[in-house]
Amino acid sequence: MTLQKGSQFKKFFQMKGEISVTDLQKEQIISMRKQNVPYSAISKALGISTNTLKTFCRRMGMTVSRTKGRLRCKNCGAKLMKKPKTKLRLFCSDKCKQIWWNKHRQERESPKITSKTCPVCGTVFTDYSSANRKYCSQKCYRNKGLIYDKNSNYITK
Repeated sequence: MTLQKGSQFKKFFQMKGEISVTDLQKEQIISMRKQNVPYSAISKALGISTNTLKTFCRRMGMTVSRTKGRLRCKNCGAKLMKKPKTKLRLFCSDKCKQIWWNKHRQERESPKITSKTCPVCGTVFTDYSSANRKYCSQKCYRNKGLIYDKNSNYITK
């Protein structure tokens, strides 16, 4: 964070229709932002609008880059290039994205995923609640008219 004091500092608070902020509050804003205190906490502490704080900090050159430390692939750690006017990528390729999501399936906690029990073998499996899936595998689907024995043998009904 770099600070540009001087004419910009005075100019910001002398704008038409701007809420007046005391010099003490200005210094408090600067010191709190240097300590990485969030805008919401500063606005509550000083009684100033959050948008006013953000505008002040942006004009004073005190903004922090949002991409700091996130320029590497989540899977392989390869460097990512940020293209102008595009959102920040998390993965270097579709292959890396697929590998990472396959490793971290349990982290995806969706309210739509429910546990179901296979009527053939009794195995508990997870699936989307909107899916009409009844069986845990193709093998159980093909043997749906059969009863599953604990010895892995299928017996006809």
